[in-house]
Amino acid sequence: MKSESNLREDPVLIQTAKSGDETARTSLLVRYRPLIDSLVYHYSVNLPDEERDDLAQEAAITFLHALDQFDTEKGISFGYFAKVCISNRLNDYLRKRMISPTENAVPFEEVVLPENDEDPTKRLRDQEAYLALCNRIRAILSDFEYRVWMLYIAGQTASEIAKAVGKDHKSIENTLARTRRKIRNDLSPR
Repeated sequence: MKSESNLREDPVLIQTAKSGDETARTSLLVRYRPLIDSLVYHYSVNLPDEERDDLAQEAAITFLHALDQFDTEKGISFGYFAKVCISNRLNDYLRKRMISPTENAVPFEEVVLPENDEDPTKRLRDQEAYLALCNRIRAILSDFEYRVWMLYIAGQTASEIAKAVGKDHKSIENTLARTRRKIRNDLSPR
């Protein structure tokens, strides 16, 4: 948790950074690195190292964009604003990856599997099954339901999701209940 003096420094440091001071921008980036790293870790648990690096780069760039866009007059903390911006960007990145997973694909012949992997074919089958499940879920949900669902499975609470998408808490709870019901009905054995 930030100390009282760090909280008082943020508005001044943010204004200095927004005015183009690279030292202030770097200082904020270093100060908020734990937040950025935790979000990248959260969104990249099952991703290969190369994609985790891509997510880390996306998160850092988004942090700097959030810094430029942040309005101190809005009455919200910069940390919360940055967290929402980064979470939304990483969700978009992963959603686009799921929609067109072959965009950055390496031909199968060029895939190098780690030597310590006991059963690479099982891992490949698991990945294919996961992608098929994600595509099936995407097909049964509306765009809004899917966005809410992705935020929810990324670990955000209904309140956090409500703030991120600009809806009230009850609307998000209803959307999550409807989404769970749709997924349960579609994935239940018949």
